[in-house]
Amino acid sequence: MRNLDRIMRRLRKEYRAWTTPKRGRDVCVDLARVLKPAMIFDVGANVGQSAAKFKKRFPAAHIHCFEPSAASARRIRARRLGGVEVHEMALGSVAGTASLARGHDPAIFHIAEHGATAGDETVAIETVDSFCAAGGIDRIDFMKIDTEGHDLEVLKGAATMLAAGRIAAVQVEAGMNPENDFHIPFEALKSFLEASGYRLFGFYDQVNEWPTKQPHLRRANPLFVSREIYAPA
Repeated sequence: MRNLDRIMRRLRKEYRAWTTPKRGRDVCVDLARVLKPAMIFDVGANVGQSAAKFKKRFPAAHIHCFEPSAASARRIRARRLGGVEVHEMALGSVAGTASLARGHDPAIFHIAEHGATAGDETVAIETVDSFCAAGGIDRIDFMKIDTEGHDLEVLKGAATMLAAGRIAAVQVEAGMNPENDFHIPFEALKSFLEASGYRLFGFYDQVNEWPTKQPHLRRANPLFVSREIYAPA
């Protein structure tokens, strides 16, 4: 009987090892191992695909979606996700306005760096710090940033929250080679976050250099975590 119990325990352990997704495959699965997010910021929410995924995995979480494109914001609202607030604005390093340009994909937009061109949309910009101060938000459990080359500006606008460790986990979209001059280099994002006490947790959504068909990485979505997670008191 004892031998049978040992065999069953071993089989259950092996089953869990085979069926549990490997680290780096699903950010929600990995987050759930170290954190139960109650407050999520989806910065650059597009049409709400990430918010829907977060809501399915963390149904009790309150999610703030920030999407400056009016058309995309309408599509998020059309999903009717409970506990999700949609803010038709961009987040950046300073408050103001900017021009929103359409990318190669008609559903993807980015902040225009060199002024408006025909067809661009003028959008409001707020900072994470001022948004949180105005809304009485003193903690963000998980902040996902996907702003098509604007991620570092978003982080700069969250400097106070980051320095205080009041954002437990941050995911950004990073350029992974010198020829990618569109996304912010991984090294710059890593340096900025490490200066506020954050450490690299894992890489997600690795994409090769598809425009040239080369096999090396073009971009990835690294996740960084605060001391609360990697060095709890």
